[in-house]
Amino acid sequence: ACEGFARRALEAGNITPAVVTEALRLAKVPLQTRPNVVPDGTRAVHGMVLGMYVFVDRTGVSACSRRFPWLTRLLVRFGRQAHPDFPFTSVQVNVNYAARPHVDRNNLGQSQIIGLGAYTGGELWLHADDGDKTLPLEEDIGQERLYRKGTVWRGHDVDIRDKWFGFSGNKLHCTRPFRGTRYSLVYFTCDRYAEASPETRAELRAAGFDFQWGSAALKRLLQAKRRERQQLRELFEREARKGRRVGLLLVDDDQVCYQQENPKLPGCHAHKLYEGYRKARTIRE
Repeated sequence: ACEGFARRALEAGNITPAVVTEALRLAKVPLQTRPNVVPDGTRAVHGMVLGMYVFVDRTGVSACSRRFPWLTRLLVRFGRQAHPDFPFTSVQVNVNYAARPHVDRNNLGQSQIIGLGAYTGGELWLHADDGDKTLPLEEDIGQERLYRKGTVWRGHDVDIRDKWFGFSGNKLHCTRPFRGTRYSLVYFTCDRYAEASPETRAELRAAGFDFQWGSAALKRLLQAKRRERQQLRELFEREARKGRRVGLLLVDDDQVCYQQENPKLPGCHAHKLYEGYRKARTIRE
């Protein structure tokens, strides 16, 4: 039912949020094991990646892309229609779960997301230094040395229901609780796209992906990501040798209180405290 519906929608050129939502409703999206995002107490969630996948030392075209060829083409066209110049190798489909705080693995960074369905709540929380919402971490985030248990981060809640939003998947993010039926689509580029074989690239083209494999701009983004990771590793190694545990851009309760409630008049005691906290790079500071 899903495939026939998606094909008819494509052939008619009828690609709207409502049509895509109906196609997703008809699809029997399989269970997917994603330990870094599944809600507590859950072993698997309904989700799938369409397009290129990365797993350990392997890259290729996902099995779900072959299982849902017309749905894949529909979602690719949906994304391209909204963002003609945005590069992506993959589309992550999420169905009815609120992702825990996490950082996307194997994501070059820049992503486009949209929420679909009849639901309330379900905002995307995204780390931002000037954010007005705080998020205390109750666990270490995978291999990310930056986002550690016990640290508190500022961010924004972003309403993505029927709205596109661009963000970096390499920053901490999560889904707020929601009620109803919620789908989300995340369009992104695998950071190991250069490893894709000629066969993989040809199959992705046939599936509707028009990714520019030789893009100089993407190459610069990949190099920048690697440099940033290396700089973070070196910073943490230096601080570890000094016996310190570092969380860059730390936010503590006092700083949040000053930022949100205190006028911070220059020269006043609260302002001096705030300036000190704002420059802190370690928990001790």
